[in-house]
Amino acid sequence: MIDAVIMKGPGGGIIGVRVRGHSGYAARGSDIVCAAVSAIVQTAVLGLKDIPGVVVQDRTGDGELDCLVQTVPEDARRQVDAILNTMVLGLQDVARSYSRHVRVRITQHSGGV
Repeated sequence: MIDAVIMKGPGGGIIGVRVRGHSGYAARGSDIVCAAVSAIVQTAVLGLKDIPGVVVQDRTGDGELDCLVQTVPEDARRQVDAILNTMVLGLQDVARSYSRHVRVRITQHSGGV
């Protein structure tokens, strides 16, 4: 199962995501659920990195991806929020369709990526 943990900061806004696992929906290389989750999260990370002044700490590995937004200039806050909220909507939609394969949880940030 894929476990996607959405991290919220002290102000209630989304500040990062931690994704672990494989869906087990199909064989690796043919798994549309893993591909969907990966595409949603990696596209969000690319979008965040494209915003001037936004600093993102991210790491990827086999069956895992971490992303934590470190710095957001005030004039970029709306863009960052839009990207992260859209990422959550996409992940939640996949989880609704494939509930035995994807879980999305929202937690308060506890430090470290």
